[in-house]
Amino acid sequence: MEGQIELADFQKVDLRVGAVLVAEEFPKARKPSYLLTIDFGPLGTRRSVAALKTDYSPAQLAGRQVVCVFNFPPRRIAGFDSEVLVLAATEANGALRLLAPDPEATPGSFIS
Repeated sequence: MEGQIELADFQKVDLRVGAVLVAEEFPKARKPSYLLTIDFGPLGTRRSVAALKTDYSPAQLAGRQVVCVFNFPPRRIAGFDSEVLVLAATEANGALRLLAPDPEATPGSFIS
C-alpha cells in the first residue's frame, strides 16, 4: 500500500485530549475559523486556529472535548501562533466532524 508508515513513525505523534474553554471569532484567517483556547489539564492550555466555523458555533465548541496533535511546532496563521492541531474527519461534502473520546477522558490524556 502506498503511503504506509512504520509504527515508530506513528508513535512520534503526541495525540492528547483537550477541552475547549473558549471559541472566539478569528476573521483574519483565510478560511472561516475560530481561535480556540484548549485546556490540557496538567499540561496547561494551548491555543489553536481551527477552520470549524462552517460546521460548529462557539456555543457548540465551548466545553467540548477534542483530540489534538500536541507536539507540532507552532504554525503561524494570520499573524497568530497556532500551538496545537485540532483533528476532525472530513466528509465527502467537506463537512468537518471533530474527533473526541467516548466517553469523555481527563484533559491531557494521551491517545494511543
